[in-house]
Amino acid sequence: MGRNDIQDRRAGLVPSLDRAQRSFARFSEANDVDKEDCVEVENLCFGNELCGKRSARFSAGYSLVELLIVVGITIFLSGVILAYNRSSERQIVLYRDQALIIGLLNRAKSLAAQKFNPTGSPTDVPCAFGLHFDETSSDFYLFQDIGSGGCDAPRAVGFDGASSAELIETFSLDRRLEFSNIPAGGFDVMFVAPDLNVSTTLSSGLPITINIRVLGETLEAPITISSAGQIST
Repeated sequence: MGRNDIQDRRAGLVPSLDRAQRSFARFSEANDVDKEDCVEVENLCFGNELCGKRSARFSAGYSLVELLIVVGITIFLSGVILAYNRSSERQIVLYRDQALIIGLLNRAKSLAAQKFNPTGSPTDVPCAFGLHFDETSSDFYLFQDIGSGGCDAPRAVGFDGASSAELIETFSLDRRLEFSNIPAGGFDVMFVAPDLNVSTTLSSGLPITINIRVLGETLEAPITISSAGQIST
């Protein structure tokens, strides 16, 4: 069979295929043929236009109800994630400042063991180092208790104020936190050099528990100083 004969036969098949496609179109419209059947015929007929028209009927977009459901679920999940992140952030801030105060208490203990003298004065003897907690603010102060005439001379024990030479460094709680149990006038916790005995200006004495709380919440982080100087949470 020659090349020309093959081309002639192919040309003769084209009108037959067109008639078959038109007949199927009329049949599918009259009998509501399924999309799957249409696709099968499309594959047999080398992709006719009828299946394209039928497919368009079955490829409609999402409905308004479906879109509203998706948007609602997305908003709900976003709210849950944001609330969780804010709660986690407050917990991180709370435990960070708790660790800061514990570190400062250990620093005061270390300074007392060294009997550090930041002023360099031979007459200003640091008799103790500690922290002062202020009830009117969220501030707390690392200080040295100075004995001008020596530690055995009569003197006022404790922090003399933020403007005195006893101040070493000032710290503040995060603005989202507060102390929940500081009495009026505040109080001092001191480590007395060189034996590291613990002393306090609180009338209740030792042990002492300092509570840090998230503003407007019940979440707290305690710090306890025992009479032996042990610091725990």
